[in-house]
Amino acid sequence: MIWQFGELANATSIFSCNNGTIPQPYGNGQCKLESKPASWPLLQQAARKQLYNVVASLNRLKQLSQMHFIYHYFGQFGQRFKKGFNY
Repeated sequence: MIWQFGELANATSIFSCNNGTIPQPYGNGQCKLESKPASWPLLQQAARKQLYNVVASLNRLKQLSQMHFIYHYFGQFGQRFKKGFNY
């Protein structure tokens, strides 16, 4: 479940308003679309940076594996399929 680490845990709630308050009842969505502070300083923490690097590496591996899978299996299948139907 890598998707859980996509935001690397922002320090502010997505429901917080620009003035720092959180409307009650919690999570009513009143300020959900207001701008939030950037979370770039979080990457200065070694553990979060390491987590970011691991997830980024896994995503690259996933992309490379998918390209290899598509070319290796479907590319070869396409060539075999084409050879079987020469006009």
